[in-house]
Amino acid sequence: MLSVLRDPHPDGRRAEMKILMRGLRLVTVLGLSAVLTPIAPAAASAAVAAPAQVTVVHGVRGLVADVRVDGRLVLNGFAPERITDPLTLTAGPHRVQIWPTGLAANAKPVLDKTIPVPAGARLTLGVGLDALGTPQITAFNDHLAQARTGTTMVAVRDIAAAPPVRVTLDSSELAAGLEAPQQKVASTAPGSHAITVLPTSGTSPLLPSQRVTALAGRTMVLYLIGSAKDNSLGWVTQSLRPAADTAPQTVQTGVGPPGHDGPGRGAIILAALAVLVVATACARVGRRRSWSLDPDDGVPPPRDHLTSRRAAAAVASALVLLCGCSSQGPVTVGDAGVSAATPSAAPPATGLLGSRPATLAAARAEAALRPVAVQVPGYPGFSPVQAVTTDPVTRGLDLPKNARTVAWWGSGSMPGEASGTAVLAAHVSFNGSRGPFTNLKSLRAGDIVRIRRGDGSVLAFRLIGRREVVKSALPRQDLFRTSGPPQLALVTCGGSFDAVTRNYSDNVIVYAVLVS
Repeated sequence: MLSVLRDPHPDGRRAEMKILMRGLRLVTVLGLSAVLTPIAPAAASAAVAAPAQVTVVHGVRGLVADVRVDGRLVLNGFAPERITDPLTLTAGPHRVQIWPTGLAANAKPVLDKTIPVPAGARLTLGVGLDALGTPQITAFNDHLAQARTGTTMVAVRDIAAAPPVRVTLDSSELAAGLEAPQQKVASTAPGSHAITVLPTSGTSPLLPSQRVTALAGRTMVLYLIGSAKDNSLGWVTQSLRPAADTAPQTVQTGVGPPGHDGPGRGAIILAALAVLVVATACARVGRRRSWSLDPDDGVPPPRDHLTSRRAAAAVASALVLLCGCSSQGPVTVGDAGVSAATPSAAPPATGLLGSRPATLAAARAEAALRPVAVQVPGYPGFSPVQAVTTDPVTRGLDLPKNARTVAWWGSGSMPGEASGTAVLAAHVSFNGSRGPFTNLKSLRAGDIVRIRRGDGSVLAFRLIGRREVVKSALPRQDLFRTSGPPQLALVTCGGSFDAVTRNYSDNVIVYAVLVS
């Protein structure tokens, strides 16, 4: 004879189902909040017009100038063959006026032009001559094509009083029929090149061949200045970095293929909440059953307020910890003993703009300061450094395909530069070989990292802190900034290893500051 098994506590089962449903609703609300929270600030900021960055290049020989923008003096005694720091301007028209130094502001300016400045633009104002020798201002758009790793971009801009010319780079023609105020852009290999200016017909150079050095990850801009009539043609240079939005989105320093950047913050929180809620509900179910083994004992199942409070506290604690793991704030890790402080961006410049020499010699001296090798404690000798860029397809840092070579994000700051974060990254392992950054997690605050530069000099950096972040939470704004306090960042992989995707879940970042 069959017996029908009845639930001795049907009301308890219904209560348990309510607990589970409330938990699942909590998971849905909090999980969606975690996923959607980052979207709100981005949407809000998109509504605000982004400021523009404007640089000035001086190519009029013999004119030492004062420059005013919208009536405000921004340059005093601005000499030829120099380039300014960027000037931040709001979107809209801006009046640019130039006088010879020492003249009163109510005197007639040499140049007076209103320049339309689009939101978010990067412009260079080339102060030069037209074909007849009259001073003019030309606004050049600095949003140029981005070079891939292994190449660099070269732009030639004509602001000289000269007939149409041909420009050759080594034995290749870079521009034909170029005249003021035109420009020509092409790609070439990084390194030293010979640049020559020739007439459109004939082989006698208007400007003898000179050496220029192109850096990977940057655009080398060459301005033809002076006058062909008095044989004063020459070059001034500018090194353009890509816009901030072209910075890498991931640093895949593991052993697997690029493109897998681990679970996002929302996915992590959602999964963890689901586990916590189900575990809490199951614990309560188990506790009720343990009190209900004997339906006739007359003892009602307890409400167990303490368990409810503990479950809520566990959920809240888990949220705090998980959000902290995805945070872009400073973290103190392991034996480092200090926080890797996140420097704020440099405040807007006030007063006069700074300027620097823009000659070919100055450009060659700057190129000689690029990193060529790095030495990390616990790894033998110096490891070679290769300049890389952002891969335009994966949007990740385009790392070398071997374990020993360290990548330097060539579009960013150089180690030892006066501002910004210099980023070096290396595989923790690749095809079974261990990389030079394998021991980053075991380094201590105060350890010294050494970097050899192209001119043979060696810089010493002292480690100040370490952090580990989920790859999808890479602190891009701080890591790839080109302004603010200078620092060095070494990046590799950490966290758990996924045997299917052959990638690590996290990035380990070590920060250091220059000591000598």
